[in-house]
Amino acid sequence: MSTFDFTTLVTDRAAKDAETLRAALAAVNAGTASAEQLALAAAPTSKGAYNYTDLNRVTEALEALNALLASYGYVTGYAPILLPRPGRVETTTQTVVKQFTETVTEANVASYFDVSNSTYYFAGADGVWTSSNGGKQSTTASTVFTAKQAMDVRFAYSYSSETNYDKFTLKVAGTVVENAVSGATTSKTYAGTMAAGDKIELKYTKDSSNDKNDDRCTLSALQVTVEKEVTETVIVVIPDSRDPRRWYEEDHMTPAQAERFLGNVLSVYSAILTAPELPETMTKLDYNGANQIERALVAVSEAVDKIVAGFSRSGSFAFWSGTRPFPTAKSDRGRTWAELDDMHTTWRNWQVASWYLLLYGNLEAEGDVV
Repeated sequence: MSTFDFTTLVTDRAAKDAETLRAALAAVNAGTASAEQLALAAAPTSKGAYNYTDLNRVTEALEALNALLASYGYVTGYAPILLPRPGRVETTTQTVVKQFTETVTEANVASYFDVSNSTYYFAGADGVWTSSNGGKQSTTASTVFTAKQAMDVRFAYSYSSETNYDKFTLKVAGTVVENAVSGATTSKTYAGTMAAGDKIELKYTKDSSNDKNDDRCTLSALQVTVEKEVTETVIVVIPDSRDPRRWYEEDHMTPAQAERFLGNVLSVYSAILTAPELPETMTKLDYNGANQIERALVAVSEAVDKIVAGFSRSGSFAFWSGTRPFPTAKSDRGRTWAELDDMHTTWRNWQVASWYLLLYGNLEAEGDVV
């Protein structure tokens, strides 16, 4: 059974209700409103207006009637209006830590390393650091890169010098990678991890005699992977918790929704009754149209009550069985629609026959009643 109270439907609006509300609103705008007018203007349930409270009342009545009729096997065509509830979009920022891999050149080396040089050193140009003491006997070129933060590091290096005399040494984070190596041009790569304060130490030491091969050492293709804090813009959609089947004050009925709203009233009404008086449109709805909508639902509710009251010959609803609780002729029990179909019973039987004959079993149900 429905829990909706059909006595709450409003069917007695009058022109004076709208006039009284208009006067109250005008007085509020003018600053001359009485306490009664202030209360009326603030009340969402005034008979002089048709708003979300009225739409919800009608919607709840429609849902109740549709469910009741469906329990008796009727398909009304009722289609709930689902209001869009897209949620609220909020934009905020957050700080996150991300890894970045950067190629290091002489232009940006200071962002990642403190660089210290001796008199002769590894001079940077186009991302290649080259020893500057080529052809300078009895000298040492030395450069130290000290990491400013923890990082992963990779680079290429080469040496090309007089074998056994002019020597290259490479240390990374305290570990000797190359120890006084020399000879024909040799290129290698290195990859490892450095903590803040760890060093890349380059040294090319020449003796007092000859220069051979390219007479230089290099470090190139230096790349670091570091963690950085970055600020990101975050777009968050806050779900709308409001019921999409219910109207709220800020909702505005679209033409399609208005058409569906009246269509639902007509669909539920037409399931068991005919020729309802309904407004043609919700646009500029007046008090007569508002009354017609809710009177139609009262009429359906009363019709169902009368039909159900007629089911109980024995004082028990259980007396009648079947998918729709209508009695049938010459029977001490109810029949299903399938059984009635086998008897070739048509709606014309029910239209022509009186309820008295139906209820007391005197109706010949074979064929049409003429």
